[in-house]
Amino acid sequence: MPKYILIPLSLGLSFFLVYTFFTFPNKSNLPIKETVEDFTLADQQGALYQLSSYAGKKGIVLTSYGIGCPIARFSVITLKQLRDQYEKDGIAFLLIDPVMQDKKDDIIDESKDFGIDIPILIDDSGVIAKSLKMVRTAETILIDPKNWTIVYRGPVDDHLDYEVQREKAKNHYLKWAMESLLKRRSVKISKVEVKGCLLNLDWHLSKVSYPDDIVPILEKRCLECHNARGATTFIVNNYEALYAHAEGIKKVIRTKHRPIQWNDMTATEIKTLTQWLESGMPKGREVNR
Repeated sequence: MPKYILIPLSLGLSFFLVYTFFTFPNKSNLPIKETVEDFTLADQQGALYQLSSYAGKKGIVLTSYGIGCPIARFSVITLKQLRDQYEKDGIAFLLIDPVMQDKKDDIIDESKDFGIDIPILIDDSGVIAKSLKMVRTAETILIDPKNWTIVYRGPVDDHLDYEVQREKAKNHYLKWAMESLLKRRSVKISKVEVKGCLLNLDWHLSKVSYPDDIVPILEKRCLECHNARGATTFIVNNYEALYAHAEGIKKVIRTKHRPIQWNDMTATEIKTLTQWLESGMPKGREVNR
């Protein structure tokens, strides 16, 4: 091949490489999909629901709820209609109540008064809803069980607003998202602002102290078994041991696969321990434990 042809080809290749570098999207810079971790919660009837048990479903709809919130109540009407339409296609529908003031008996009464036959999972510590980044009631997430990612986050549709209720919805966000998921297509509208009652999941944001807040929980709930003389698999009788097993402790809190003493933990204790674990486990002042 003549030399004068090689030069343009080299320049052309260089141009193509430069053009590709600057114009083609870098996948590493694309938004990372939100993933959900496994959890177990009981509903108002005491039945346990573990997220991972829905692995064989085509999708999971999880909507935040709170007693007395009008938008949440009206949203359930639409959710029930969608449940009746899409449950046969493999979509599961659940509600989650992370409001600490909503007690089990009150949730039972609410479900009876408003004909709510979708299970309401009671997240009285708010730990699960907070991990799902839920901010308001009537916030719906659609989960793809194939990879445990959230493919849609927002309201069911757009017919509800503060003190306003349209006769018909113009945008059926959740319905469209479910249709796309069932066809294994990308959800075009994956996030929409939610109109609902504010969830106060940060009520306990005062700084958690290891010696003042965590050690008493350990002494009351854990150290009877998790000590140097106990027969359990790991020891949490000091800060270093607790730090080493932090990830495992987070998992047992979320999935409720925990000892009998832990089942007696109050919502406040669970929330305090979780907040401390998620905030990097600050040690604070020196203690003998």
